[in-house]
Amino acid sequence: MLGKIREFDWREKFLNFDAVRNGIRLIFNPELTKPDFIWCDLNDCNLEKDLAKIDLVIVDIDLTLVVEGGEEIHEKIADQFEQIRQLCKVACFTNKNSTRNQKIEEKYNIKVFTAGKKKKPNPTGYRKIAKENGIKDFSRILFVDDSLSTGIASAKNLGMRTALIDYKSLLDSKKEKIWAKRVFGRNFDRFLLRRIFGKNAPFQN
Repeated sequence: MLGKIREFDWREKFLNFDAVRNGIRLIFNPELTKPDFIWCDLNDCNLEKDLAKIDLVIVDIDLTLVVEGGEEIHEKIADQFEQIRQLCKVACFTNKNSTRNQKIEEKYNIKVFTAGKKKKPNPTGYRKIAKENGIKDFSRILFVDDSLSTGIASAKNLGMRTALIDYKSLLDSKKEKIWAKRVFGRNFDRFLLRRIFGKNAPFQN
C-alpha cells in the first residue's frame, strides 16, 4: 500500500536556494556527490563491513525508511534497521515537518531531526545531529538518503560516509514504481549518476 500522497508546496520546493546553488555546482563537478555505497535498500548494507568504523547512522525517512508520508518502517527493511540500531547510534533526518515525525519517535524510540527553514542540502542540520550525538569526526557518520543531489551531496561535503538508496525500493508493484517516477522524478539525480558512472549508472529505470 502506498502512503498518503504528499501535498507538495511548490513555492517551498523552488525557493530552496541551497538546493539550487548546490545543483549548479554539481553540474560542473558531479564527482562531489559520488556516494560511498549504492544500495537498493537498507538490506544491502553489509553490517560487519560497511559499519566497521561508523559510530552514527543518520537515515532519511520518506522513501528510505517508510513509503512517502508513512508512519511505519517498511516491513521489508524493519529487521535490518533494528540490527543497525544494535550496532550504532541511529538518528532520522527529514526536510518534512509533520506530526508524523513525533509518531515515529514515540513508536520506535528514535530521535527525528527536522531541517526547519534550513533544509537539506544546508549543512546546519547535519552538524546539529552530529553535535547532539557527541560525534566530532564526521568520517565516523554514515548518512543514508534517497536523494543524491541534496541529502547525499551535503553529507559528503562535510566528510561523512554516504549511501544512496533507490527511491523506488520500498514500492512493490510496477504500478507503484511508475507512480513514484512520475511524482518524484529524480531526473537531476539520474543525470548526475550518468555523469559519474556512465553507461553503468544505477537507478535509471
